[in-house]
Amino acid sequence: MKDRFKHLLTCALVGFASFIFVWPSHSIAAPDLTEFAKPQTPPPSPKFNPPSQAKFELGETLFFENRLSGGNTMSCASCHMPQYAWTDLEPLSPGEDGKRQTRRTPPLQDVGWNSLFGRDGRFESLEGFFLGPIANENEMNQNLDHLPSELSNDPTYRLKFATAFGEGPIKIDKVTQSLGVYVRTLTLGISPFDRWVAGDADALSASAKSGYETFSGKAGCSQNHSGWRFSDQKFYDVGIESADIGRGRIKPKDAAMQHAFVTPSLRNVTARSPYMHNGYIQTLDAVVDHHASGGIPRPSLSNQVQPLALSDQEKVNLIEFLKSLTDDKRITNRHQVSDDTQILDKVSQP
Repeated sequence: MKDRFKHLLTCALVGFASFIFVWPSHSIAAPDLTEFAKPQTPPPSPKFNPPSQAKFELGETLFFENRLSGGNTMSCASCHMPQYAWTDLEPLSPGEDGKRQTRRTPPLQDVGWNSLFGRDGRFESLEGFFLGPIANENEMNQNLDHLPSELSNDPTYRLKFATAFGEGPIKIDKVTQSLGVYVRTLTLGISPFDRWVAGDADALSASAKSGYETFSGKAGCSQNHSGWRFSDQKFYDVGIESADIGRGRIKPKDAAMQHAFVTPSLRNVTARSPYMHNGYIQTLDAVVDHHASGGIPRPSLSNQVQPLALSDQEKVNLIEFLKSLTDDKRITNRHQVSDDTQILDKVSQP
């Protein structure tokens, strides 16, 4: 078990180090793709929560534990499903008793690199992020004062917590810290685009390469969907029909933050429809059409959202490029997180 976690801490370095950017000598005017190269270090861990094998194993168990919900009917994985890039297929997040939220379940892959968490950035740590849905009466509806005692009644959990944190009572911060260690290991694999960045000129079709040119040029997508995660992690109103004011709840005096939500990563985007913060758009084709339309005009609409005349072929190429951001081999079940060291990045010590 100890050896397995050592893999969890090091295999990303091995995997990423093997991708060296060398463009074939016969290629003409190769695009500069260096900003899209994945880092050769795993996501950082906060000083208050150094990772360990025991925390990882406890966090994995808790992530799939229905007792984290008040009615013992939901776990984190009820919404953050491995087979759907750690989100689900629902337009709006489900809660206990069939309740629906006003927002779509956010994906968790590579979330360890975030500086803020949640679609409106209300949480300043990944550990704090878990408390929101667990305690929300419309989501998992768990009493945070009751949960530690419920877990303490289980001798297996008493042993797991003692192994991870030493002797002492089970506390809610130990629950969230364990979840944090586990979720930081939910990292991306290698996509055709990554192989293209690494120098494999044949990894992308001609259509996908043309789509990249549209993405980074005429369509201006890379202004916000930038870097290796294809997200600048900033907040914008992109003109989606919704009463939800998003970041405006956190920054009520900032006019630009009304209806603003964080720029989502485009990694594995084909595996997690529907789209936008409220699941308003069903397909990638419709997402492209929405952005090309310029969105709903209102004072908070980002000035980066402008009507755009794209030909049908440019739209097809753009979709082909987005498809190239899907991992060659995606995680489809919980056991791959522990066992498949070929596609896992791990967490780093603070």
